[in-house]
Amino acid sequence: MNAKYLLPCSCGQKIAVEPRQAGQTISCTCGASLEVPSLVQVKRLDKAEPEPGEVRRDEAERRSWGAYEGLALLGVVILLLATGTGSWLFFIRPRLRTLPRANEIRESAKTLPPRMVWSNWRLMRDKGLDPRPIPQSPKYPIWRLRYRIWMGTIVVVGLLGLALTVTMLSLRSRAAKARLPSTVGETG
Repeated sequence: MNAKYLLPCSCGQKIAVEPRQAGQTISCTCGASLEVPSLVQVKRLDKAEPEPGEVRRDEAERRSWGAYEGLALLGVVILLLATGTGSWLFFIRPRLRTLPRANEIRESAKTLPPRMVWSNWRLMRDKGLDPRPIPQSPKYPIWRLRYRIWMGTIVVVGLLGLALTVTMLSLRSRAAKARLPSTVGETG
């Protein structure tokens, strides 16, 4: 809501004007044409008291959420859920297991109890120190494919949430700019 100021007329009435009307010509109810002064001079005039309903309506417009804000919030929620789910899936993703390397075994043998050293020695004796992957479960390729499908889906959903948020916020700002009245060439 723009502040209104009281412009005095020669007939004694005071007409409410807004700063955006500076430099325009308006008419009084007595029929006299009044030139609205410059913006600086308008702000020096007495302020008009706002009508009670006008104040409440303006506060409600500022505080209320519309469809743009609601959809932007939905986009943020979708983006956050996709990010959280994607992070969780990343940490539980299927991985190939490999045999430990010789230097890793030596370092860990220094801190292991004798029984664990013995089981590691048997593992090395049977399998060797080959860094190639240990034979996996036959379901590993299926798990890996499912992981990739889920991660791709989550990335797409996250991007949709981001696009929804950005679109709604830009549409909201455009709608707000469109609601601003034009002051060029207006006359009362």
